[in-house]
Parts: sequence; C-alpha cells; structure tokens
Amino acid sequence: MKYIAAGVMALGAVCMSAQDLESARRLAEDGMAEQALATLDSIDDDSEAMLFRGELLWSIGRDADAVAALRSAGTAEAKLRLADIAISRYNLDEARAILESLKPKARRGRKPADPPAGVAVLEERAERVADMLTRVEAVQIIDSVNVPADEFFRNYRLSPESGTIAGRDVLPRDVDADENTVVFIPQSGRRMIWSAPDTAGTNRLVWADALYGDEWDTPAPLGETLASDGADAAYPFMMPDGITLYYASDSDDSLGGYDIYMARRTDDGFLEPVNLGMPYNSPYNDYMMAVDEFTGIGWFASDRNRVPGMVTIYTYIPAEMRVNVDPEDPDLAAKALLSPLSAARGKADDVTAARRRLAALAAQGTALSAPDFTVYVPGRGVLTSYSQLPGGMAKQAARNYVEALQGRDDTARRLCAARNRYAGGDSSLAGEIQALERNLEETDTELRRLRNQLVEAAD
Repeated sequence: MKYIAAGVMALGAVCMSAQDLESARRLAEDGMAEQALATLDSIDDDSEAMLFRGELLWSIGRDADAVAALRSAGTAEAKLRLADIAISRYNLDEARAILESLKPKARRGRKPADPPAGVAVLEERAERVADMLTRVEAVQIIDSVNVPADEFFRNYRLSPESGTIAGRDVLPRDVDADENTVVFIPQSGRRMIWSAPDTAGTNRLVWADALYGDEWDTPAPLGETLASDGADAAYPFMMPDGITLYYASDSDDSLGGYDIYMARRTDDGFLEPVNLGMPYNSPYNDYMMAVDEFTGIGWFASDRNRVPGMVTIYTYIPAEMRVNVDPEDPDLAAKALLSPLSAARGKADDVTAARRRLAALAAQGTALSAPDFTVYVPGRGVLTSYSQLPGGMAKQAARNYVEALQGRDDTARRLCAARNRYAGGDSSLAGEIQALERNLEETDTELRRLRNQLVEAAD
C-alpha cells in the first residue's frame, strides 16, 4: 500500500507541475514576466519548466540568468536555444560548438542517427551571420530612443517632401489591413502603400491611388518579387524618386525575424531586393527604414534591445557611399549590433553638426516639425495640419482628437513603465496595470469616435 500511496503522491506532483507551468505560460503571454517566473519557482527538477524559464529570462533581457537556466535544463531543445542565443550575440564559435555536440556520433558499422530538428537551420543561420559580419556598414548614429511598439511610427519626423508614415486609420474603411499596419503616403497624398494579407494569409505590399471624389482605386500588389514564397512583406517607404523602395520581410535570407530590404523599380517592375545587412539588420526584428534626403536624416526601428512592449528607433546620417567596418575590428560585433550605441557614433563632428542641423530646422518651424495629426478624409485625401481644415468646428474637432491622442500616448507610456517595473519585481503594480489596460481600451474607443467626428467636420 505504501508503494501505491507514493505513486499517487508522485503523480499528483507531476500534475501540479504541469498546471504551474501552464499558468506561468499564460502569465507570460499577458506580459507578467516576473509573476510567471515566481510561478516557475514552485516547480522542482523539471527540464521543460527550466527551458521555459530560460526563454522567458532571455525575452526580458536577463541574459546571464537565461543562459544559466538553459544550461541547467540540459535538454537538446535547451542546447538549441543556447546555440540560437550565441548566434544572436554573434558568438559564432560557441554556437558551432553547441550544434556540433548535438550531432550523434557514428558507431562502427552503423550510420549515425539524424541530429535533432533545428540543427541544420541554426547552422545555416550562423553562416548567414558570419557572411554579413564581413561587411558591416560604418553607420553614424545620431540618437536612439525606446518608444511603445504599437505606435512607434509617430516618432518619424519626415519632411512633407518625403511623405508621411501613418497608421491603419488613414486607410479607406473598406480596405483589408491588419490593425498594426503601417501606411506610407507620398507628398501628393494621392497614393498609399501598405501591407495586406493575400488569400493564403501572407502579408504582401499593396498600393492604391486616389480617384475622383471619395473613391480609391482597387488595391493592387506592389511587386511580386519583393518577398520569397510564404514570407511577409511590410513597413514600406518609397523615396521621392519613385524608384527606391525600403521595406521589411522575413524572407529566407533574413537574419532572424524581419530584415530591412531595398528594391529599385524599373519599367518592368522591381529588381531583385537587396538585404541591407548589418547594422541595420540583426537576428531580431528590424524594420521601417525611412531616409529623408531633404534633411539628410534616416531612421529605422528594431527590437534588438528586448525591452518589453517597446522598440528602439535609431536616427542616423545616411552616407553617400557605403564604408564598411574592418572585419578585424575588435568592436565588430558591437558595431554590428549597435550595442553599446557609442560603438557606432562615428565622427563626433559629423554627429554634432547633424544634431545642430536638426535643431535649427526645428526652430525654424520647417519640415521637421511633426504633423499636427494624420487623418484620411474622403474626397480630400490625407490631412495633416490645422490649416487644411475648413472652419472652426473642424479645427475644434481636430484639437479634441489630438488631445485624446496625446492622452492615449501618455497612458501607453505609463502602462509600459508599470509593466517594466512589474517585470523587475514590483508585484504591487498588478492592479495599476489592469486599470491602465482598461483605460487604454476605453481611450481607443473614444479615439475612433473623435476621428469620425473630425472626418465629418472636415468633409
């Protein structure tokens, strides 16, 4: 009987561990990383739980703790994750050693077993990283800023001549697009480029021109060669020449998630896209390249810093000609990852001059001033300034909309800060986080009402 009782107790412990692991996964999905980690603390000697702990720690930037947890897990899957992390750090020799250790050894007279799934994929990825590390561009970074991921595009301060980057709300209401779609609108305001799912659910770049009145042409694919089969394409930016297109894709030759690509258009369509390489791209998600040739300033976004709920926007000085970092440079990996940022500052005089130029242009109230708002009005196109509105009622509607939008941004920043503090161990913020999330949902509903009110008043 005692053996049966012991078996029942062991089974109960296994069930409890499985429940705790599932609970930790749900908490992590809800952005409660520290609470998820606390739940995992109750699970003893479970390799699956330790694997998840390592993955979770890595996702919130606790690199050393993540590596320790994955090593403790000791499974083939954990070793694959360690190899993945080594590649993400550009520690390629370490990654290759881990992957080699996962390959079964041949026994006398027997064919070796197949290595675990994923080894070949990571080996190929490591070689792509190694190849790109031989030609890291020397980029002069002006600044970087962490911003909420859901509205990061509002931090791109383009001149009117370079166009407008906007959110999903500027599209005509009957247009198919994801809620997080980013739309590019050239200076004329008579064309839009965005990403929309095709019949297979894959995001493709599409475009449409304004017709007469409040009608827009049927959206059409921008180019069939802009992404490999099954790969998404999104975050478009077209240079004023109408030839040079920047966009992001998770194509077969990307380093990890999204990479930034450039393609040039001819009379016969777009030429083969070119991966921009490092440091614009990394083993993380890199996207939304925009170059303002009228101010000599460029931007791109990345989640390589792994700040929960945030992305980093890098501001840089585009060079007329590409100059690569010496492959023997001891700071090569740092310059490729832009970590620390000082590794890619470039010439101090150039950076200082660019900052002064930005400040002077902003002080003059010129093109670098951010748009007052961005809203699509049927029959009038995209409006961005109070001066484009017909009367006092429309201007007041715009002010109400902008005020609510600013409040929404403030709430989003407070929510992000609270989540980061919660992830750092301050569990007292759980109630505040829930309240801010409800506030954000209510604000989004109000914003839609105010935007419709503005559209009606401006029509």
